[in-house]
Amino acid sequence: MKTVINDTTIHYEVNGSGTPMLIIHGLAQNIDSMQIPLMPVLAAANIQQIYVELPGMGESSANIGVASSDAILALLETFINQIIGDQPFYVVGHSYGGYLALGLIHDWPTRILGAFLTCPVTIADAPDRHVAHHYVAVQTDFPVKYNQDAFAAFKDMNVNLNADAWSAYQLQILPGLQQADRDFIHLLRKHYQFSFESSLMQTPFKQPVTLLLGRQDNIVGFQDQLPLLNNFSRLTLGIVDRAGHNLSQDQPKLFKDYWRHFLTSINNDAFTPHAE
Repeated sequence: MKTVINDTTIHYEVNGSGTPMLIIHGLAQNIDSMQIPLMPVLAAANIQQIYVELPGMGESSANIGVASSDAILALLETFINQIIGDQPFYVVGHSYGGYLALGLIHDWPTRILGAFLTCPVTIADAPDRHVAHHYVAVQTDFPVKYNQDAFAAFKDMNVNLNADAWSAYQLQILPGLQQADRDFIHLLRKHYQFSFESSLMQTPFKQPVTLLLGRQDNIVGFQDQLPLLNNFSRLTLGIVDRAGHNLSQDQPKLFKDYWRHFLTSINNDAFTPHAE
């Protein structure tokens, strides 16, 4: 599906029915990075999953007029009003998508029902972040038959280097990197910081939040997000060992377990248990 907002074509996909949940991918990614790991987890949930592709990423157009975090947040809020309407909703975000999700909570703390954040950006300027030291926890030998030029980037970010993680990287991460408009991303990085970043984590929020951080995340780290504990009164925190920035690939079972906990916490009716 596509809609046009402020001369920007936004691609999105909707799965399931129930309470709306806006799902936002990371920088230079597309909806594959979120749909592939989440759709199996949410298959039994009474949730309307709304996967949105940000400007200049995936199939959404690269309008330089919205190449700033403030502009993208405003565009997302218009998108929400257009697609979701005035209903309350959940928000999910990974990395830069987590930054935008926090922006939505900052602006609409009473409208959002809960949030699931993985490795969110909280400090836009990378040199100011406290990042973790990357190391390889597990490495197994496996053939690299395709996308050999992307294997170095996989090794630099993932912590568990095995065939399953490499396969997930190729399915979830690589397509977004290949689709992203490099000129747009370059311009966005120059205007990456919210104008209100200093107060981003100071908004009191009383709804359930799950925050997952990789103990070996060398992109956003695991320390700068901890002030959220001061104002998010129902926050569940997981600092996951042997996990980097691509946490769902490094620790897929733990990722699913935390999602099941979140679905139970937001609504006992949101998840229908089934045999596995």
